[in-house]
Amino acid sequence: MTAAKRIADIKSGHVLEQGVALSRSRLWDFERAYYERKGLKAWGEGDVPSAITSNPIMAAAYAEVIVAFLRDCEAAGHLDRSRPVHVLELGSGSGRLAYGLVRRLRQLLQATTLADQRVTVVLSDFDEAKLEQLACHPRLQEHMASGWVDFAVVDAAAPGQVRTWQSKELIADAPLVVVANYVFDSIPSDVYAIRAGVVHDVALTLTSDAPELDRSDAKAISRLRLSWDPSEAPAEPTGHPSFDAVLASYGELLDTTMVMLPTAAMTCVEALANAAGAPTLALVADKGWAHLRDLSGQGPPVVVPDGGSFSIMVNFDAVARVVRAGGGTALLPPHQVQHLVVGAFVLGDLEATETARRYADVLGEGGPDDAHSIRGATKPPGELTLQQALSLLRTTRWDSRTFLEVFPLLYQLVGDANGRSKIDVAAAVHRVWDEWFPIGEPSDLALFAGLLLSRIGHHREALSMFAASIEQLGPNAEAHFGAARAHIALRELQEARREVRAALALNPRLELARTLALELEAELGNLDGGPPVDPKEGGGVAPS
Repeated sequence: MTAAKRIADIKSGHVLEQGVALSRSRLWDFERAYYERKGLKAWGEGDVPSAITSNPIMAAAYAEVIVAFLRDCEAAGHLDRSRPVHVLELGSGSGRLAYGLVRRLRQLLQATTLADQRVTVVLSDFDEAKLEQLACHPRLQEHMASGWVDFAVVDAAAPGQVRTWQSKELIADAPLVVVANYVFDSIPSDVYAIRAGVVHDVALTLTSDAPELDRSDAKAISRLRLSWDPSEAPAEPTGHPSFDAVLASYGELLDTTMVMLPTAAMTCVEALANAAGAPTLALVADKGWAHLRDLSGQGPPVVVPDGGSFSIMVNFDAVARVVRAGGGTALLPPHQVQHLVVGAFVLGDLEATETARRYADVLGEGGPDDAHSIRGATKPPGELTLQQALSLLRTTRWDSRTFLEVFPLLYQLVGDANGRSKIDVAAAVHRVWDEWFPIGEPSDLALFAGLLLSRIGHHREALSMFAASIEQLGPNAEAHFGAARAHIALRELQEARREVRAALALNPRLELARTLALELEAELGNLDGGPPVDPKEGGGVAPS
C-alpha cells in the first residue's frame, strides 16, 4: 500500500488503531462481544452459517474417523479402559453437531472391540452461559445421564487446563479427539506478505465512521474499515520455531502473495495435545486453503461479515506443515475444495493407518464438501419423483433442512403412493425427527412431520408430532387444526371438537377450521351439554 493510499484511508474515517498485527487487533474483541451478546440465538436466528458443518453427514463421517483413530490407538497400546477418551468440540455453537456425533459414535462403538471403552463428547465454549443453556436441552439429557455428554469452558484462542463439568475429570493422560468446525476462522490469525522470496510483516489499521465503537454495538463489524500495510523490512521472528519454519518455507516456495498464519489455531491444537499427553486427533472444518498451490497470488485477507460477527479464510497448509514437522500426520483433500476444507491432524507418536484410510473414504473424497456441492447439481425439489426425494433424504442421512425442502413434494406425491412407499415415507419422517436437534429456528419441523404422517394415515403418530409442535413453538392454529383432523380420522370426535375450537381461538379466520367446526357440530350436536361452537366467532357461542 502506498503512503498516499494509507493517508487517504486514515482521513476517510476515525482511526481506532493503527499499525498492529492482525492477531492483536481489536477486531477480535468485537467478534467475541457478538457471541457473548447473541448466545445460541446466533445460530437459531440464522446469523451464523452452520448447515454445512452441523448436519448428519458431517456427524457420521466424523464418527467413522474417530472410531478408526481409536482402533489405531488400541493397536499401539495407548488405550486404558479405566480412563475415558474425550471428544472435545471447540466452539460447540448450537450443539447440533455434538448431538449427531454422540448418536453415531454410540452406534458404531457398540459393534466393535471398543464397546467397553468409555467415550465422552464434551461440548465447550468460552461462554459459560451458552453451555448452561445447552445443558438444559431435552435432546441431550439421556446422553448426559449415561456419561456420553459433558461440558467444559474452553477458550480456543487461549486454552488452559480443561476439566469437565459433570464428571469433574481433567482431560489428560489419554488419547484425545478435538473437533473444530467453523472455529479457527473466528480466532486470531496473522498475515504476512511474500515479496521476491522475503517474508514481511503486515500491519492492520482500523478506521470507523465513529471516533469510538462500543463492543456491544451490534453493527460494529459493519462500521469498520480495514487497511493493510506490509513492512519494508523482513518479518520479525514469531517466537515459535515451527511457525518460523513455515514462513521460511513460504519465502522459498512462493513469489508475490499474502498468506495467513492461523497462529491461535495451531497454538490451541498443540496445547491440547500436550495436555492430553497421548495421541491426539484434530478434526477441523472451515473455509480455507488446503494446499500450497492455493496460496499463490493472494491479496489482503477478506473479512467476511456474518450478521454481527465475521470470518476469515484458514490456511490448512500451514497447520499441516506444523503437524508434520512435529512428526504427526496431516490429512487433507487431494482436490480443489469448493466450499469447505475438512482436515484431520494426528499429533503424537501413532501409526495412523486406519485413521488415514477412513479419512480418505468419508472425508477426503465424497465427504461433506462434495455432498454440499452436489445439491446444486440435482433437480429442484419440486421436480423429483417420490423415490428420488426419499433417496435424497437417505444420502443426506435424514437432514432436517433437506426434509423441509422436499416436504411439499412428498405431501403431494404420497397420497397416490402404494403401501410400501407410504411405509418408507413414515420411516423417513421418524428418522428425520430422531436426527433433528432444535436450535430455536423458526421452521416447525414437528408440524410438517405431523401433516405428512396424517397424509399417509398414521394419525396416532401424527398427533404426537402436533403436540410436539405446540410444546416447542407454543400454541398455533395449524397444529391444533392438524390434530383435529387426525382425531376425526380416528373417530375421536370430542377431542377433534376441542382441537378445532383451540385452532379458531388462535385464528378465527382459518376457513378450513371454521368449515370443520360446522361439520363436527352437525355430527355431534350438543353432546357435551354446552352451546355449540360458532365458527364465525372463533370459538364463541353459536346463536340458538
